[in-house]
Amino acid sequence: LRCASSSSSAPAGETQSCEPTTEQGKDCSRIDPACWDHVVPFEARFLDSLELNRVSEPSEFQVAVSKVFDQIDLNSDGSIDRHELEALMRERIYASCPPSVWALTPDQLLEKLGATGPRVTREEFVAAVERMADTLDRRVWPLATSQFFSALMFAFSQPLMPLLVKELGISMAQFGGTVAVMPLIRVGLAMPATYAANTYGRKPLTVEGQLVAAAGFGLSALVSTPLQLVGCRAIIGMGTSFAGVGQQNMLGDIATGRTRSRVFAPGAMRASAAFAVGPAVGGWLAATLGVQSTY
Repeated sequence: LRCASSSSSAPAGETQSCEPTTEQGKDCSRIDPACWDHVVPFEARFLDSLELNRVSEPSEFQVAVSKVFDQIDLNSDGSIDRHELEALMRERIYASCPPSVWALTPDQLLEKLGATGPRVTREEFVAAVERMADTLDRRVWPLATSQFFSALMFAFSQPLMPLLVKELGISMAQFGGTVAVMPLIRVGLAMPATYAANTYGRKPLTVEGQLVAAAGFGLSALVSTPLQLVGCRAIIGMGTSFAGVGQQNMLGDIATGRTRSRVFAPGAMRASAAFAVGPAVGGWLAATLGVQSTY
């Protein structure tokens, strides 16, 4: 991709698109990964740039939003126009990002803030920002479902591991070492996974991590030696480490001071539900189909 910034001849606020090319394919790599909307959603970027995402008390929030309005209203006329919003986007929301990666144009932001004309009044601005901070992002629910299935994989395996160890003839000491492999892998990959999430985005890390973990569980059905079991546990640890970091970073991106508990609660509830039903279902499947077939 060739990422071109707005030229001086282009209308103010107009964004340039990325065009396929083979000659200047390195231009996009110069853009900070945090500029892209799939890495940091616009709502989170907007509230963070205005230092509003950590304010939770309603009275404090309204005072903070009113102060932000005064900062954006450069000519102090009691309203915010398109040019002032463009300055806000250039200087604060996308301070280190070219217009080619902006998620919204100034005109679209004007509309998003509830303007009924060419300007945003103080009341419209406060109401729009409050809605933005109070609205629970719809991505919470697929993320919570993803956390449910991640927990369900572990819940299924809880009654299976001792049975598999018994079939393989592994000693208790070897069993303890095998169980410790996955947490050690997760600890070791915590920082690399965080770096990958900031570089390549949260969603790729979450999806690919889930696939790697699923492959590790699937390969457990084929193990015949203790060393193979250790390898499968290592693969599962890698996948769950990347998926977990991706999920938590995505939730952190979309959470505000006013929605934080509602953002993290669905995933915790569904994970607890998975651990409530998973061992029973896993034990029943092991008794019916056999241990390795259940994997």
